[in-house]
Amino acid sequence: MKQGTELKMKFKLLQRKLGLPLWQVKGLLQSLWDFTAINAERGDIGRFSDDEIALGIDYDGDADVLVSALLETGWFDVHSKYRVIIHDWKDHAEDWVKKRVVRSGLGFAVDDLGESAKDDGLCAPSPEIRDEEESISKEVRRCLPLSADVGQRQPTKPILKPNPKPKPERKPKPEPKARAPGKINSQTKSKIENECVNFLNERSVKFRDRTLAENLYVKYGQNELEEAMKYTEGNGVKGPPFWRYVESVLDSPKGTWPWIRKMEGGGKAE
Repeated sequence: MKQGTELKMKFKLLQRKLGLPLWQVKGLLQSLWDFTAINAERGDIGRFSDDEIALGIDYDGDADVLVSALLETGWFDVHSKYRVIIHDWKDHAEDWVKKRVVRSGLGFAVDDLGESAKDDGLCAPSPEIRDEEESISKEVRRCLPLSADVGQRQPTKPILKPNPKPKPERKPKPEPKARAPGKINSQTKSKIENECVNFLNERSVKFRDRTLAENLYVKYGQNELEEAMKYTEGNGVKGPPFWRYVESVLDSPKGTWPWIRKMEGGGKAE
């Protein structure tokens, strides 16, 4: 969650509607975005039912109240095709999620929305929400420091920043050498496929996950795949999201792989 999100008006409105303390609302929103990144990377969260959304973030309250509150306070947007979508997911999703959406060729769910929903006022706040915003704004303004002379907010002192040092010019990276055609013959390819099948059978990979697991094995190799699986298991990810989580770990830049950083740090855990 970005710094200062808990100070936004829509955050305060959601907190009031759900009757939860600040720290719980922060955890709720972060859990919602994590669930969306793994299970609805296009932002089309509305393809799940209200109960499934509540179950996905481990929310034990009323699922209908939760989704209604998220919609009314602007965290969800109405969508004619997907029912509801994450507000501004296209702009705020993590970089690795954006890369996966681009590779899929489907684009973000909001791209299917067009301007009709905005023109029809589907995403506009209701009069009740605007009244609550005005009420909370007055409460916040009463807590701000005021000048004794003019009754205005105290001006903040400008922060003096040191002059930035000029960045050294980066040398262009040499282009990778193209792999010579015919390097892998049919016998070698067959051997890799057999090793992959044995690897997946030993780990009892389910049929629904076979294609993704095989692609990851061929692309990254057995050692890197095993490290990513260990890291995913260590984070407690199980069930259907497991292999998608493994894929997201391996698709991130190699320098950010947890086991690579661990080795570069002298074996210390991050």
